[in-house]
Amino acid sequence: MNRSLSSPISENYFRFAGPLVDVLHCVYIQSPLQTPTDHIGKMMPSYAEYVEQIAKLQSLAEAARKDEINGAIKTIKDLMQLHGVTVADLSSARSTKATKAKGSVAAQFKNPETGETWTGRGRAPRWLVGKDKEQFRIAN
Repeated sequence: MNRSLSSPISENYFRFAGPLVDVLHCVYIQSPLQTPTDHIGKMMPSYAEYVEQIAKLQSLAEAARKDEINGAIKTIKDLMQLHGVTVADLSSARSTKATKAKGSVAAQFKNPETGETWTGRGRAPRWLVGKDKEQFRIAN
């Protein structure tokens, strides 16, 4: 690298970027026979080492998950015992909620010519527009 340029910009550039360029050159421009190293020169882990680390972390995560679940179950059991709640109470609490039955609405208006009906909800049908609705009401 030619660092003998006399302009102030080039002097500042090489003063700050020179060491960085040297490090990058060592890291990224190596011969194919050399082993990969990081920017400090340490050996980088291989794929197999990463897979091994992942397996260890997964087993640690699974163990931590089991411990947390066991702690949660113990807390729940303690609260249930403290308040006298049983498993049957839990399932019955869910079924006590009232459900509204959905059904069809009976027709209130009928066209005597075609037999078409209308419940009185939503937009009025064409055969009823501009006419007195009470003439078409179905008698109960």
